[in-house]
Amino acid sequence: MMVDRIKAKLDEAVESGMFLGIGYIAMHKSGKIIYSGAHGSRHFSKAESMTLETAGWVASMTKLLTCVAVMQLVERGLVGLDDDLAKIVPFLGKVQILTDFDDKTQRAKFRRPTQKITLRRLLTHSSGFIYDGDSPPYLHKWVIANGLEGKDLSGAISGYELPLVFNPGIEAISKQTLEEYMQQNIWSKVGMSRTTFHPENRTEYPILEMGIRLHGPESPLTPGLNPWGNPAHDDLGGAGLYTTTEDYAKMLAALLLDDGPLLKRESLEELIRPNLSPESRESLRVHRSNRYYVEIPNNYEVDHALGGLLAVEDIPERRRKGSISWDGRSSPSWMIDRASGVACVMLVQILPTDMITTKRLWIELETEVYKLLE
Repeated sequence: MMVDRIKAKLDEAVESGMFLGIGYIAMHKSGKIIYSGAHGSRHFSKAESMTLETAGWVASMTKLLTCVAVMQLVERGLVGLDDDLAKIVPFLGKVQILTDFDDKTQRAKFRRPTQKITLRRLLTHSSGFIYDGDSPPYLHKWVIANGLEGKDLSGAISGYELPLVFNPGIEAISKQTLEEYMQQNIWSKVGMSRTTFHPENRTEYPILEMGIRLHGPESPLTPGLNPWGNPAHDDLGGAGLYTTTEDYAKMLAALLLDDGPLLKRESLEELIRPNLSPESRESLRVHRSNRYYVEIPNNYEVDHALGGLLAVEDIPERRRKGSISWDGRSSPSWMIDRASGVACVMLVQILPTDMITTKRLWIELETEVYKLLE
């Protein structure tokens, strides 16, 4: 059976020593589970097996749930995707564009942005905020000079209060913490009982141990530490979530449905449509041309939807045009292809972000899933 090939690939992956534990679920909008399985161990001691209820820090995969929360607020008329967020989050009205920084004189040059910061720009990564490890180098120099290096992993929102580098929240609008809002409006709606920003508050909450590839992207895993601040000071909608393969799959399954338990059809369509301007799309193309991407190779055109990276064209034997996907610093991945009615999620815990070995496995599994649809 074709599904046995998926199991064999996952078994082989953990037996090779390249992975400790893997959770993988692929599903169809009809409700059929194409594949569901956990492989390997939860600890390097091999004392406990990996399960679909084993949690992990999913880092940037948190963003999809935040996008769902935002679209719910938009549906209720509490905020617009193109509203000026400075009226809700004052910091966003004060932030300026960093144009240069001299690390010798400690002098920075700023200018005022000419465009407002909106939810649409934040969700499509075109607001002007970037990670301090990304280019340009003067931002990283400014971060070091201001004692903020590594603060993006502190679990505090202050670690993200950086200057913009080009033109350009939920708690402020809902008057709830993000954990409270998501529990009431997302997790409880689809049965996500093992998802949280605060694993320290759970009495029994098995977590997959973090592994590190010390000798390059194709080296075996060795035990490592999770760099995310624990306990986290804030509920960060861009990176702070812990969840399980099973829980995340429940959320993806709801997003395959028109007028499902989380969003109306119009909101789902907004979530997955292309949003970048021609200028931003060209910037994305240039950015991708300087890196090697396994999941969506550089010769395929992409855009940003509110929910994730958007495939602008079909990828043969795999996902269709209009599919969206994302991953996290700890190397988990998800994908939604509403045209084919398919969604997949894979939970691993690997640092640094594994864009080679893990992504190769991810696309091999995706290819097998699509064969089962034929």
